[in-house]
Amino acid sequence: MSRTIKNLDTIICDLAGDPLRGTDGPIAVRSVISNSIARGHSDEPARAMKVALSIYEAKKTVTLEDSDFKLAKGAVEADQVLNNMAKAAAFAALEAAEVGADA
Repeated sequence: MSRTIKNLDTIICDLAGDPLRGTDGPIAVRSVISNSIARGHSDEPARAMKVALSIYEAKKTVTLEDSDFKLAKGAVEADQVLNNMAKAAAFAALEAAEVGADA
């Protein structure tokens, strides 16, 4: 099985509707998820970085195998750097992921 995460390009906003900003400009959901994976700890760091890059480079939509999806979700859950707004936006995208059958 696989899961397709959409709206990775969604910009995260504060309560007033203003975009959260990082050093390179507004922060998108794809950056939050991919950086959570990159900052995390994994028994398979090369695989984790491959997943992080695939999410970051996907821009809008990415399809992940279930094991890679679980890695991404676990990284967001464990990330102590994220504030509630960023974590909530990442979880919204992850929980809205569409389940697909493998070809």
